[in-house]
Amino acid sequence: MKIDIDIYEALSYMGIRGKDIPEDMLDLVKKAKAETEAIIKPRFIYSKFYISAENEKILLLGTDVSFKGLDIYNHLKNCYSCCLIAVTVGNDVDKHINRYMLKDKAFALAIDACSDDAVEQLCDYVEAQIKREYKNITYRYSPGYGDFDLSIQAKFLNLLNAQRRIGLSCTSTNILTPRKSVTAVIGIGE
Repeated sequence: MKIDIDIYEALSYMGIRGKDIPEDMLDLVKKAKAETEAIIKPRFIYSKFYISAENEKILLLGTDVSFKGLDIYNHLKNCYSCCLIAVTVGNDVDKHINRYMLKDKAFALAIDACSDDAVEQLCDYVEAQIKREYKNITYRYSPGYGDFDLSIQAKFLNLLNAQRRIGLSCTSTNILTPRKSVTAVIGIGE
């Protein structure tokens, strides 16, 4: 998948909105866009699981995994299955951001913002692919939203075999690595 980073979305991630954007800021983000597009390696996986909604938790049938929390329960309670998705734009982005943080913090921030847009576009692409396949879907919902506990992250990634398939893992504190990555659940209805 080819990602075309939207410089105005990147500027928005940087907290810059409006029509009167300074030329030097536009140039900085355009340069960061080009560099980010050259280094990202978009990868994704998703897998469908049948589910059962019981006692305000969602059971992923055929696994020992359940999602606890009223928010994720309400999100999936009327679905018969769900897709777990994981996306990443790769390790090189983290390396570039860290390198530029030592010598050009503004450029590091611009690459960070551009890679945020790249990850969002990749999520949108995967969501659209799932919608074509299954039609009646919910929006994506990620661990860490509401009361959907981030501690599910390791089990979530293991179910997808994400480390082997796309190089995505999490730390002992459930932070995804590479950083510019997302996990999410999309419900599938009748």
